[in-house]
Amino acid sequence: MTNGLGEQQVKACPECGATGPIEALFGTRMMRSVRADGTEVVVERPQSWCRQCRSQSRKADTAEPPSSNKPTTGAAMPSQALPERYILWNYVLIERLSIVDAQDGFVLLTVTPRILALALSDAGEKSVGPGEAEADLVEAVRSAYQVVLNRGQDISAFNMLVDGVPASPAYLALSVLAGYHMRTDDDRTARAYYPRFAERLGVSLGRNNYPVGFNGPAFRELWQDLSRWLEESYGRTLTPPMQSIARHYVVYPLAHVPMRQVDIDRLPRFFVAYGYEPGARPPLDKLTYDLVAGRGEWREFTAAGQAALRDPQRRSLVVRQVAYELEHWDGLREDSRGRRVATIEVLMDIRRRRASLSLLARRPSGYPELLDDAEFAFEAAEPGWYDPVPLGPEDGDLLRAGIRVVGQGDDGEVVLQRPSSKVIPLVPAEDHTGHVSDRVLRRGADCAVLCTTDQEATVADYLKRVCRSECSSRCDPTLPAGWVLFMPVRAVEAVAVPAGLELLQVESSVKLVPQGGLRLGRHWSWLEGAPPTIRMLGGAADAEVAVDGSKVELVDGAIGRDHFGHCGAYVLTVGNQLRQRVRVVRAAAHHSCRDWDVPDAATRRAVPVPGGDWQIVGGRPGQRDRMSNPPGGALAEFRFPESWALRVGRRGEQACAVLLTCDEPEEPINNDVRLVLPCGVGSRAERRSWLQWSELVYQVSVRRHELGSSVAMVGVDVRARWDALKLRARRIKRALRGGP
Repeated sequence: MTNGLGEQQVKACPECGATGPIEALFGTRMMRSVRADGTEVVVERPQSWCRQCRSQSRKADTAEPPSSNKPTTGAAMPSQALPERYILWNYVLIERLSIVDAQDGFVLLTVTPRILALALSDAGEKSVGPGEAEADLVEAVRSAYQVVLNRGQDISAFNMLVDGVPASPAYLALSVLAGYHMRTDDDRTARAYYPRFAERLGVSLGRNNYPVGFNGPAFRELWQDLSRWLEESYGRTLTPPMQSIARHYVVYPLAHVPMRQVDIDRLPRFFVAYGYEPGARPPLDKLTYDLVAGRGEWREFTAAGQAALRDPQRRSLVVRQVAYELEHWDGLREDSRGRRVATIEVLMDIRRRRASLSLLARRPSGYPELLDDAEFAFEAAEPGWYDPVPLGPEDGDLLRAGIRVVGQGDDGEVVLQRPSSKVIPLVPAEDHTGHVSDRVLRRGADCAVLCTTDQEATVADYLKRVCRSECSSRCDPTLPAGWVLFMPVRAVEAVAVPAGLELLQVESSVKLVPQGGLRLGRHWSWLEGAPPTIRMLGGAADAEVAVDGSKVELVDGAIGRDHFGHCGAYVLTVGNQLRQRVRVVRAAAHHSCRDWDVPDAATRRAVPVPGGDWQIVGGRPGQRDRMSNPPGGALAEFRFPESWALRVGRRGEQACAVLLTCDEPEEPINNDVRLVLPCGVGSRAERRSWLQWSELVYQVSVRRHELGSSVAMVGVDVRARWDALKLRARRIKRALRGGP
């Protein structure tokens, strides 16, 4: 037996606030756990509540119906009896609780499908959609719960440690998820909590209308013990429940549900109504004003949602959850016919001193891998996006009139949409190379403005006033006909916006753009030894920038990488406008990593591909695929005789071309595109497919790039192969661009 009291001799009761000696005021208890080697460990720990509060709690419990299952006093459940996936979810949720923003030292175990998907991705798991992540958690907890019931125990079996971590977070998270989904439907009222919890556990309700295996006092104890463990390990505690005499078990999970699903589903309407862009991180006081103070509580929320906004104790929690949902919003909303609508952005990059425009469409969960309406073909690329579709001089009218592509998704019709416009502000892109369309000009950032020729004079006069200098326009031959580009545009002050130029309003909200480093996925996590430089766009010139509370000086408008030199979680703040957590993690093998049994190179069909997102192209025009690999890479087979893995390189990253396979083609590939696909033949979608293939190869070739092969290839001249591919792409690009 070990002593878990350490040097702690006094503590405060979280229920009544009384402080005193542990032995006299609280007493102790024995906590048992079983290590992986079968050794049983008994640890003496102080009781969570003082003796008086526990006595009052027991009296209150006697007034309630007894639990459907009595607590067992048998041997502790060995940790190896719990499913591996359940243990993984425990670690994922503990990691989230350790870094999530705290409010006065309190944290929420808030779990929504979107949060679960992001938490899995942060843990190094394969990126999945919100629905898949939720189903994964439900299945893991069900499996663990069946293990507990099959042993004749109840939920008190989860009151143990597994490798030093509580075994309860995944179970408690599912109880929160049941509260998140509470709403009135054909079968249940909005207050029917336990039937929803039982449904997710995969069990029926017992004779007291609790899920089979549920134990009220043990349920409360799980919450209190997890809160105590978080305080001892990370100096933060779980948000305490609101007092309730009638429902003092369910108040624990509901304390972690600031907003239910029915209100979360209505947030896109709020974002659209107030002009918030996907991924925006506005100041919390601005969100609070728009949600509450501007026109009263947002009227499209349910009565419960509006009541939460009116409650001073819960308002800050609701605003934080709205901010989180906005930051991870993919732009998805519904039109008047109930169809899901996602946004098409405009992407601009400078290549060989000429502006190149593309349509960059978001790809929310449930959208197909290919959306093709004969005019435009959008193919899935890295998670959350479709491949950019090049725009040429012939697309001027389309860009002015707006674009709408309708297709069939997993749950009915889906829409990609670009609204009609004559003015498009472009700001530095966070996830792509170049500039991307926005709803404002960012103060102090190197922006650009695309406008139609009939608006050129008005835009030039307005930009002269906001930039305090002349801004000249350019009309590159690569731009859509009837459009001009102003670049660079650095706005320094806000002035009255002329009618028709509302999108060019100067905004001082802050945007952070990371550059360089080895980033893990799309989240704010980097590998130890390779942290990023973080550039700040917008914001007041005198805004104080701090990392973990220590003021830092900007160098050329950026926060240097030396501020993130060690493993851990850093909190970056910009005045009271923005708060961003940056994680630096140590390299480690994934828990499910296994040795590769690589066959002899001469007979290999599966080849290794480095980690990250890759575009796969074949030696023939139109042969394209994509891969999204874990950091350690993956083995894959390819259907193209000659296969290349290409990475254009986002801001701060280097472009790369890796030869994967080089089997001889079945027949020679003619480099003269006119003999293969004459410009007057083929649908517009076919021509765009060829153009996208050639554009991808071209984009890599014109940048400073690395060249190599995934495995040693005897007798293969990688450079010669790459030169031939570049020549083929260049000829196709010129032929198609010059066609009608």
